Amino acid sequence: MQTEPVRVRHTDLDAFVRALLAAKGMSAEDAATAAEVFVWADLHGVASHGVAWLPVTMKLIDEGALNVRARPHLSIDMPARIVVEGGSGAGSIAMMFATNVACERAARAGVCIASVRDCTHTGPIGRYAALAANAGCAAIVLVAGPPFMAYHGSRVASLSTSPIAMAVPGPGGEPIVLDIATSVVPFSKLRQARTLGTPIPAGAALTVEGRPTTDPAQAFVPLPIGGHKGSGLSLMTELLTSVLVGNAILTDHIPSHGTHRHTQNALIVTMKVSAYRSEDAFAQDVAALGAMIKELPRAEGGEEIRLPGEQSAKLARSREANGIPIPRPTWSALLSMAKTIGLPPPMAQAT
Repeated sequence: MQTEPVRVRHTDLDAFVRALLAAKGMSAEDAATAAEVFVWADLHGVASHGVAWLPVTMKLIDEGALNVRARPHLSIDMPARIVVEGGSGAGSIAMMFATNVACERAARAGVCIASVRDCTHTGPIGRYAALAANAGCAAIVLVAGPPFMAYHGSRVASLSTSPIAMAVPGPGGEPIVLDIATSVVPFSKLRQARTLGTPIPAGAALTVEGRPTTDPAQAFVPLPIGGHKGSGLSLMTELLTSVLVGNAILTDHIPSHGTHRHTQNALIVTMKVSAYRSEDAFAQDVAALGAMIKELPRAEGGEEIRLPGEQSAKLARSREANGIPIPRPTWSALLSMAKTIGLPPPMAQAT
């Protein structure tokens, strides 16, 4: 049995995802946007949010939970404050739209706060923070979703893993991007671990019965990072992204309320660097701080000291040149989807 990953050119993978989404009824423009975000995730090593997520996307479309024809639009449109209605559409479409508008508004007003209400899975939110940074903005991105993670002190899924991303323009045009979940291990990575059979670190997850486990087949409930700190961040994210705009998610999933709909909300804050100071002066200070961090004495036996997003950017450059390694289970899923839809699968590179 073959176990080595299948290597695919990122352009071929992008073309396949675009064709797949278009075959499910998505417009060519939206399919291109969504495909770019899927492939960005795989290029940057966020495989759990890359094409490994496509089977879930297909299921949401087939169940009617993801509206492929949804068009993001503004329900609140102020110079520095907007609310984007996702209409249960693809999260990547709503988030790219919201980020672009937020950057345009920040260019005029200095700052913009964008709320995104009612979209499906947003994918890698570092993509949107990086997009803002490349437009000359510092950015903060928060996302809330259905409860998968246990609240600190509880043994049941009661919070979202609520990812948080921050980014600033970086030296040499490479933004500094932090993208983390509020759980020890993101829920999507638990799913991936079950698929690939990779172990779960101790203290990262519970079984559905609420018992600690390192068995990927039994790990279904992530635990918050830093205990009360992670669960507190997740709860505040729900308040700021969901309750604030009248689209609470967590209370919908309490059994007595129980619609259990698939939805996510987000908050994007963009701050135009040039509204605060010279972009060149900011870039010089960012470079100086980054250099200072990288020159710190290393811990004994430690590896290279890296800035947030540095390793994933390096990986993306390598994968753009040499192809993206697709794990065999994910590759099999892609072949199955291609056969079901009647599309040619992406071309595997010769090894």
